[in-house]
Amino acid sequence: MIFRRNIPEWITSRPIAHRGLHQGKEIPENSIASFELAIEKGHPIELDIHILKDNSIAVFHDRDLLRLCGKDLLLKHQTAVSIKEYFLCDTNQKIPLLSEVLNLVSGKVPLLIEIKNFNWPGRMEEQVLKVLRDYKGEFAVQSFNPFTPRWFRKNAPEIFTGQLATGVDYHEVEWWRHMATKYLLVTLVSRPDFIGYDIESIPNLPTRIVKKLGIPLLAWTVRNEEQRSRAALHCNNIIFENHTD
Repeated sequence: MIFRRNIPEWITSRPIAHRGLHQGKEIPENSIASFELAIEKGHPIELDIHILKDNSIAVFHDRDLLRLCGKDLLLKHQTAVSIKEYFLCDTNQKIPLLSEVLNLVSGKVPLLIEIKNFNWPGRMEEQVLKVLRDYKGEFAVQSFNPFTPRWFRKNAPEIFTGQLATGVDYHEVEWWRHMATKYLLVTLVSRPDFIGYDIESIPNLPTRIVKKLGIPLLAWTVRNEEQRSRAALHCNNIIFENHTD
């Protein structure tokens, strides 16, 4: 069952910049520079977070540093100090902490925070809540893990939550887990305020049902005009890359 309530207007009406407004290796994804550009253009920002060995919360997408930093190291083994040794895409940009991003954004634009927790919720969610507790700007959290939105609903019900889903088996998970996500059965656990669904799978039966029920639906990640047009027909908003508006 969807956790139905009135959600903030920006979630459904203002296109959201995926990992900031990044531009290849010149302005890396999830970097301070990409967030500064999104702020300049007035876009809400989607970003990814992981927990580090010392319980710090880092803004980064991958589980390892290979693609973006050229280091064959797992992010979870790093600390708030050690991540500053690495540069993103051979630029002067480093992996930011969530606290640093909050200080930068400071309410100028809303934030959509994807929590990358692949384990049972608790440790990471508690640390994230500590960082967010005194933040004055608008934000919402989302996750593929349905137990993460459920954790926030129980422990911080004032925070708006989203369930991420896809019809594509990107991560080679167990078939039943993939089916539960694809057909949004996970919402029986997460009871989210909105759904974020993969544009590659839209429209399909689950997203048609979501639209018919009037549940807020965001499409990720919209990268071209065909996807943008399709999302406009079937979704309330987009999480986008490669657009200049």
